[in-house]
Amino acid sequence: MLKSEFLPEICYKYKSLSLEDIFNAYADKQTVTGHVEKLLPEEKKVVVRLGDDIVAHMPYSEATIYPLRYSENLASPIPTNVFSLIGKNIRVKVTRLNGPFITVSRKANMLTAFEHTCKCDLATFHIVRIDRKCAFGDIGAGIIGRIIIDEVCRTHIKYITEYLHKNDVIQVRILERTEDNYFNASYRRACKPYNKDDYTVGMLVTGKVCDYVRDSKKPGFYVNIAPQVSGIMNVKSGQHHFRYGTMVECYVRNASEQGLHLEFSKMI
Repeated sequence: MLKSEFLPEICYKYKSLSLEDIFNAYADKQTVTGHVEKLLPEEKKVVVRLGDDIVAHMPYSEATIYPLRYSENLASPIPTNVFSLIGKNIRVKVTRLNGPFITVSRKANMLTAFEHTCKCDLATFHIVRIDRKCAFGDIGAGIIGRIIIDEVCRTHIKYITEYLHKNDVIQVRILERTEDNYFNASYRRACKPYNKDDYTVGMLVTGKVCDYVRDSKKPGFYVNIAPQVSGIMNVKSGQHHFRYGTMVECYVRNASEQGLHLEFSKMI
């Protein structure tokens, strides 16, 4: 199982480089880590610090493999996905040396990472944005991945933020590449699956009521015990008042390959 060697940019550590280091990186076509200091809107360039006394310039067009996005709220025409790089450490390739003028490209490194990710099964995922049904993140060198709510966990949830949050760094399984060069990923498929041997009959567990089981023969509630483990809590007379999110304590009545069967003990 191949794992991506390209880490999300939040993991990059800046180290001051010497001019010799930069010359060697240029000759060997190797990547280096730079720190984005500021933008030059008039020249449509990004200022990237490589060493204590060494800065490089990067054109907007070399900042990303994705289309440049603009916002009407900005006073100057700076792409939002370029503006977001200020203050970050990025991996770049040195593409031009002309005396004291150095040109670098984040896009060149992203293209290499993109090709590598296409062949990978697993990757490190840094969540940068979450909406109600989808989490977006950096899966290496700024390459964008997304996790839909059905791929967050094996349990029943309404909102991704019940288990995942912005800036979380998790391991995911790469599912497929989309036409717009995103990668669909799965958190639940990268996690350890349910193990019935971890639960014994009579064991007390706590969990969160998440949904009603719509089965007239076996009515009950799904209860989330852990991000990847849920059980069905039987319904008795007077127990139909449970709401989503209610914390309960239950006894384990059966642990099978299909899941846990629980008996309500009390509300917490």
